[in-house]
Amino acid sequence: MTERGPAGGEFGGGGFRNVFNGNADIVVQFRDNYGDIHFHAPPAETPEDRATRALAEAVFRQWREEAKVWDIGGDRPSLAVRWKPRLQWARRTAPNEAADAPRGDQVPDMVAGFLGLPQRRLVILGGAGSGKTALAVLLTLELLKRRLTPPGGGEPVRAVGQLPVPVPMSMASWDPERETFDAWFIRRLAADYPGLPRLSGRHPAAELWKRAGSVVLPVLDGLDEMPAARRSSALHGLNRALYDGRPLILTSRTEAFEGPARDVMLRSTACLEAQPVEAGDAVTYLATSTAPHVRPRWQPLFHRIRATPTGPAASALSTPLMLWLARTVYADPATDPAELADPAAYPTRQAIEDHLLDRFVPAAFDGRVPSEDRWEPPRRWKAERARKYAETLAEHLARAGTPDLAWWRLHEATTWARVAAVPLLVVAGFLALQVSILAGETIWGTAGRSSAVGGMLAPASFGFGVLIGLGAQLAGRTWYTELKFGEPRRRVHLLRPGAALRSAVRATDRKGLSGALFFAIPAFVVGVRSVTRPADGPLVWRICGGLCPVLCVLLAVMYAAPTDRAEDATTPRILLRSEHAAVLLGITVIGPVAGFGVGIVELGRSGASALSAGVAAWLGASMMLVCVSPWSRWLLGRTTLALTRRAPWGLPRYLADAHRQGVLRQIGGVYQFRSVRLQERLAETTPLGARRRARRSGRDALPPEAITHTSDAGIAFRLRVRRTNVAPLKRGVTSGVLLTLVCSMWGGTWLLLGPGLMLLGFLLTLLTRILPPYVVDLRLNRDTLECRWRDKYASRFEWRHVDEVAVHEFRPRGVSTGRHLLQVRLRPEALTPLERRAHDPGWRIVCDLGSMASLPPQVDAALKEYSAYGLQPESFALWERQFDSDEGWGG
Repeated sequence: MTERGPAGGEFGGGGFRNVFNGNADIVVQFRDNYGDIHFHAPPAETPEDRATRALAEAVFRQWREEAKVWDIGGDRPSLAVRWKPRLQWARRTAPNEAADAPRGDQVPDMVAGFLGLPQRRLVILGGAGSGKTALAVLLTLELLKRRLTPPGGGEPVRAVGQLPVPVPMSMASWDPERETFDAWFIRRLAADYPGLPRLSGRHPAAELWKRAGSVVLPVLDGLDEMPAARRSSALHGLNRALYDGRPLILTSRTEAFEGPARDVMLRSTACLEAQPVEAGDAVTYLATSTAPHVRPRWQPLFHRIRATPTGPAASALSTPLMLWLARTVYADPATDPAELADPAAYPTRQAIEDHLLDRFVPAAFDGRVPSEDRWEPPRRWKAERARKYAETLAEHLARAGTPDLAWWRLHEATTWARVAAVPLLVVAGFLALQVSILAGETIWGTAGRSSAVGGMLAPASFGFGVLIGLGAQLAGRTWYTELKFGEPRRRVHLLRPGAALRSAVRATDRKGLSGALFFAIPAFVVGVRSVTRPADGPLVWRICGGLCPVLCVLLAVMYAAPTDRAEDATTPRILLRSEHAAVLLGITVIGPVAGFGVGIVELGRSGASALSAGVAAWLGASMMLVCVSPWSRWLLGRTTLALTRRAPWGLPRYLADAHRQGVLRQIGGVYQFRSVRLQERLAETTPLGARRRARRSGRDALPPEAITHTSDAGIAFRLRVRRTNVAPLKRGVTSGVLLTLVCSMWGGTWLLLGPGLMLLGFLLTLLTRILPPYVVDLRLNRDTLECRWRDKYASRFEWRHVDEVAVHEFRPRGVSTGRHLLQVRLRPEALTPLERRAHDPGWRIVCDLGSMASLPPQVDAALKEYSAYGLQPESFALWERQFDSDEGWGG
């Protein structure tokens, strides 16, 4: 609006001034205009920009909550961890050689230095508990803050390449020998963040990653958590994936990165290594983290750290993890941190670290409830019980060889659950069959007909239902290649069939379709049998009955499709709720459809026959849909652990509380321990873990007579290898069960085919176990690696052609066989031009190790020693010239 002012006053000769009230994006004020006025509004947000912004917001919300749980960032005291550039393991491109080493309490400056790198690639190294993951999370949050709230409070950054969107992920689930980094990262991005806006009807993960100048920044945590045999392959895969100048942040323990980095260099990558926290910084952190009235309890420890900076106490408290543990363990006023300064009680650094790790879980579950007014406040857990439960979880992860704690795999934590699975399935089937027989007798008796006849007709209909349920479950599991069998169905929409159907069509590929059709054979056989068998009813009823099993398969596939959800990110609780919904879907939708299909065929005989057959088929299909599901295995695992007092009955609540208390961290749909060092310590303290390690060390060590020093300065080993191959048993059981169920439609001698196939698989596997072990002669020297086994196979490789040596399991078509092979990866120059054009990975068999999953320690040490001779002097000279020309970290 316009207001009149005094003539010739402060508003000018016109005596007018303009006053604006309201909201607007652009406000322009002028007095005189003699030409055209052109307004150039900012470009509209594209669908790619909306998907990128949604991803940034989802990642920021998720990891801000994790940072709160970890007690880092925000207004928390920050540690002045110094990060030293390491030129010998990765190539530098930062220009300022005289710049000071970055510090952990100066995250904005570190982000500026990272953004100043030409390729924006950074490797973060350090020892256990040195703060690698914490720094990666802080860098992630700082980058997201700058992108979502740029200086001046303007619109979020949209320009591609200005500020990337960091996405933290754990590398433990990546198998670089079977899946490219691009495929793995896209799959994990779509699974962990399913609710992003669609691009052309599809999840935007592939588009955001593959587009030119990708704005997605992978923050890969835990190269050291991968099996040692995969690390070099992982670095090779990263080099191939980062071809177009894509950014990267990678964390790893120094010793786990050094081995692969000798042969594989990440291109155009800066590398920082954590330095020990100085004594003064450690005292400052602990002092500022405690209240003034309890600070006198810490003074003896502070004095000891300052007086002896190289002593056990100062050395132990030189990592962020141990400092955080000390602050947590001694937060209770009844504890005395001065005991760490006693050299008699804790004479070494290892003793102090073990003490803090042992006390951490009881201190985290100290029985105090932080806030009773919360919607779901933490429970009160007894400290010793809580520690025992954590030890059970750590021991399970140690046996599985993974840091990922997935609730759908917890049944593997106890032998009792695996042993009881098959008997419980038989018992469940028997009880469901008895209920169907009782229902048939009741229905026929109510209809005034012979109840005994209704009971005799029920088992056949129950078997039809079992076949339909099994076919629907297996087909739904194998249709989508991104959903592995045994994993929970991530997203189920009971009331959105249209959206589920569209998602199923988009996610269908040829490989999944062919596998699903094979496993849907039992349901298809039931449909064909319903149409072709003689019956009293009209043909249209039999056709409807034949189509219902096919409809059950389609429903199972449609509702298992990876559709979008409203949640920002996948969590273990979301996956558990989704699996509950999938089980409910099977009981309330797929089961009734199967019952209707079997019952309508019997409608021509009588209404009682149709109703009893439908109820029996519904019970059979529902029983199979529930029993062959991750939810049933989860229920079996948690029940078995609770009965053996190794886990609480409220295991989901315990896991959630452990996450809130900082014992566990949440990565996508799985939990992980806050630190691998904590997981290792908890696993070490269990009696089962100690016995297993003792047996393994005694079994793997070679006797002295099996080792011979040869005249060419080499070593010869004689290994006695036991044969094994469990693939025939696995294939025989799977195929035999399906064949038995299918042949049950016709009965007679056809029923012998399935058990015969299972018996054949069992005999072949048993034969491989009872055959005498064979001898493997392995010879190593400075020039070659030679092997001869079974007196007829031989191999020979020169070290100058060898890029990597590893033990891999033999898995034809993805089936575990129990056999292991010692293999070498050849360098590209050792491959033929045809092999290079075919992208041959270069793995060649050295020898067959049978059931030997790992090499004896003497053989492993010799391989590491002699493989170093494959690095020619000219290679060393080339690397030294390259390192000398590199620059240090700078901004």
